[in-house]
Amino acid sequence: MKQVLFLFALACAPVVAQPTVTAVLDGAAYTNNIAQGSVFVVKGTGLSAVGNVTATAPNYPTSLNNVSLAMTPASAGAAVSLRMVYTYNVSGVNQLAAVLPSTTPPGLYDLRVTNGSATSAPIRLGVVARKPGIVTASGDGVGPAQATLDGKLILQRTANLGKIGEFDTRAARLGERVDLWGTGLGPDPASDSGGTSGDQTVVAQIRVIVDGIEVTPAYAGRSQGYPGLDQIVFNLPNSTALSCTVDLQVRSGGVLSNVVTIATSVTEACPAGPALRINEVESNGGTPGDWVELFNPGATPVNLTGFIFKDNDDSRNYVIPSATIPPGGYLLLEEADFNFGLGSPDAARLYRPDGTLAASYSWTPHAATTYGRCPNGAGAFTTTTSSTKGASNDCSIAVKINEIESDSGTPGDWVEFLNTGTAAVDVSGFTFRDSDNARAYTIPAGTAIAAGGYLVTLLSKTALTLS
Repeated sequence: MKQVLFLFALACAPVVAQPTVTAVLDGAAYTNNIAQGSVFVVKGTGLSAVGNVTATAPNYPTSLNNVSLAMTPASAGAAVSLRMVYTYNVSGVNQLAAVLPSTTPPGLYDLRVTNGSATSAPIRLGVVARKPGIVTASGDGVGPAQATLDGKLILQRTANLGKIGEFDTRAARLGERVDLWGTGLGPDPASDSGGTSGDQTVVAQIRVIVDGIEVTPAYAGRSQGYPGLDQIVFNLPNSTALSCTVDLQVRSGGVLSNVVTIATSVTEACPAGPALRINEVESNGGTPGDWVELFNPGATPVNLTGFIFKDNDDSRNYVIPSATIPPGGYLLLEEADFNFGLGSPDAARLYRPDGTLAASYSWTPHAATTYGRCPNGAGAFTTTTSSTKGASNDCSIAVKINEIESDSGTPGDWVEFLNTGTAAVDVSGFTFRDSDNARAYTIPAGTAIAAGGYLVTLLSKTALTLS
């Protein structure tokens, strides 16, 4: 699908003759650290000749427009061969893109750019197993996702803005197919030469998080014929709030992507209105009873007068009297106000005065503490470490290093972790290092520590040593 190549966007930098690298970032979220098998970008000056040269997928070359990249392990070892996607040097914009082989071991590396006969000084970068990133319309990793809709050439936007290239535009509709585009889901050696190992949803425990609700994708893996390009396909839940800024993330192997937004509507245009979040829920007898915490992430006050609160039973509802949430502020809906308890399973739903859904969250069992967004106000719902009624959520990790064997134990060195909290903690994707940053071990997907439980990592199974 050649139309998706434009999804990796560019940023500005002036041009000089000697190549100088200022940053190496992933090709979607535009942040540090590069995942195995992903597209990444090199920013700087003097990186390539003037012009825009794009290689033909899937056979990306190791040299393009007389430019090549060399990457060597910081702790010594064989150089990694990198395949070039494009060189771009137009009107002061100078940037390169390349694909990191899926077989590149995690760790620290030094990268150099050679432009003709000139070579840049090295820049240090980190390689990790997984680091999902979602491409955005602005090309800087923030704001609206560059998503396509209904399996067609339709870009999600806040309204019908006319054609953008070959693409129509409109807001996403409840229940329809949404395709996210990005990079960093994890290694796929078949993709390095243009193939794909297929759906990685189970292997990498990939989930899409839509306004705090986890959705299992129909497909999450490489896009056939485009090394490093990930395609995440899911159906927008019918319970999604109608808004111009519904938060969305992807999680792969326990690692969360950048937070982006998607516009939702029952028509072509999303409903105008301020951003609003259900932020924390107490459903099992708090103080003095059940409660729901609302949060205003915007820069202007939100007037909630006439908004309607419901649980999962439409016959129970509470009309909010005069109430305003200041920017960055909270509003508590108490059981004593709405006059019904929250059960298990249940839901918290907030409707605008016109009856459209503004925010919702549903759960099955009661939380041991509360359910809250982590990071506060923006992330997915999880069991909080402690209840923080009317304040920023407690997203601290209850896992501690509890015991260490560093002198040839049985069967070797090991580290013991303890979960001091009251709920299980998913530690998938957590990275453990010794004193040498070049050596790292990423805890595998699907690893959780029960409340009060232990996890022992045998260092003989990693590249780490203790002395």
